[in-house]
Amino acid sequence: MTKLKSASRFGARYSSPLKKIVAEIEEIQKKKQVCPRCGRKSLKRTSYARWECTKCKAVIAGGAYAPQTEMGSMVDRIIKKGEKYEEIVKEIEKKDKEEKKEEDKEENKEKQKKKSRVFLCHGNVLSVRKLSRNLSQ
Repeated sequence: MTKLKSASRFGARYSSPLKKIVAEIEEIQKKKQVCPRCGRKSLKRTSYARWECTKCKAVIAGGAYAPQTEMGSMVDRIIKKGEKYEEIVKEIEKKDKEEKKEEDKEENKEKQKKKSRVFLCHGNVLSVRKLSRNLSQ
């Protein structure tokens, strides 16, 4: 199978990052999940945010793509384990900060690559900025 898995049906249409996202979502949607009631791996998505166990016939409201969302798991932790809301929010904020740092690092690398472009003009080395100024004059 191709890298894009189920999204390869789109062919040359749409961009590959979008097709990768669609493939990941569909993979989660279509695989059988663990039923919270009977514990078997038989929970199947029947419609938007509706999940049904094929063994015990339990119908569960969950997320659109997965039976358990991040917010739903946070609520479960508060109810079942008695954790405080503030502690859970701090954990989520830490994860978000780490993800932002990684994204910023990637953006900075791309900016450095763009800044390092150098052009020759009449034997002189010009940066992209100087070149655009000279062309506009």
